[in-house]
Amino acid sequence: MSSSINVFVVDLDQLRGAIGARNEKLVAAICEDQESFLATIDDIDDEAELKCGEAVGHLICGTPSDEYPGYLYGYALEAICRQLGRELENICPICGASDWLEEVDQALQDQKVPVALSMLVYGICPVEIPTPDDYPFIGSWPHESIPPALAALQRLETFGLDREMTETFQQIRSWLADAATTPGQAIMGFLS
Repeated sequence: MSSSINVFVVDLDQLRGAIGARNEKLVAAICEDQESFLATIDDIDDEAELKCGEAVGHLICGTPSDEYPGYLYGYALEAICRQLGRELENICPICGASDWLEEVDQALQDQKVPVALSMLVYGICPVEIPTPDDYPFIGSWPHESIPPALAALQRLETFGLDREMTETFQQIRSWLADAATTPGQAIMGFLS
């Protein structure tokens, strides 16, 4: 089975402000601009009582319900991040994701880089939503963790790791560099 991590740079204050804002124009913009993404989620269960666009509306209007599958709200949050943030190059596909994440986390720890890839996908969701019962797994790196992690990765002349891990470190460094350019930006990850 293959998985992928979709990664976004998002202003957390803006994201938190959108959840529960009752902004119907934002709901309509997301449903229009993210139509293709929302349709792929609706294809997961074409008989579901709730469509992903409706779940977006629930989150923005502050009316999510535990009566519907949590995955819809997880993907609705991803659609909101797609709208409000910038998507970064992702690591795709990942085979055996949890073992691979442990390897990356160990290598980051060995190099004294103060972030963990597992926290980006199995960490803390910075907004309250009904918990997805399966995919997507959601996590984040808050802005305050980004500058020290970027500095640690920039100090490494050569990673001394295999090619795949070196490329992963380079990609993580590019995510951090992108997020570090604007105060308040965090990195959100969605593993599906």
